[in-house]
Amino acid sequence: MYNCDTKNNKDSCEMVRKARERTQQARNRYVSRSPQAKALQRILDAFGTENDENNVSIAFGVIDNKGSHAQPSYNENAGILVKFDPIALQRDFGGNRIELAATFTHEGQHIVDEISQQRDPITNEESFHTEWSAYISQSYINQAFNTLSPYGVWDPSWPALKANKHRTWTAAEVATCDVYDCEP
Repeated sequence: MYNCDTKNNKDSCEMVRKARERTQQARNRYVSRSPQAKALQRILDAFGTENDENNVSIAFGVIDNKGSHAQPSYNENAGILVKFDPIALQRDFGGNRIELAATFTHEGQHIVDEISQQRDPITNEESFHTEWSAYISQSYINQAFNTLSPYGVWDPSWPALKANKHRTWTAAEVATCDVYDCEP
């Protein structure tokens, strides 16, 4: 799976471990051939399991001055580093295990995309696509647990026949604002 320095970051590594478990629980709530189950399984496979030496490393610390929760980066020699900001996560989500799993899933989709491309996104178009994919995947966690996403990418009150349209549109709007620094 991933490498996590449990000696110096025991609580934070435990947070990531529990987020992965919650993502697995969400994946198990879907029919195995569904798009949701397939996407979540790709994310779980990309992260792997703790300390399996698959070139995904987890670090902890401040991401930026905007209060971002996490940031992945790809290095051809070192693999993928995902940095989580435990303070920002605690500030915005407290102990909300579903939103921690949604964040884990969002970053996991970035891992899937970066492994596929063998690099970080370069253009705004690539950045938009990977953010859009990450918000779509993140929404599968909220859908599985029937909870409202604070990002608006899933709302259990959406009519079933229009839910996927709402998800897609909202993910596009939020991804656009992530890439172009706007307010949704």
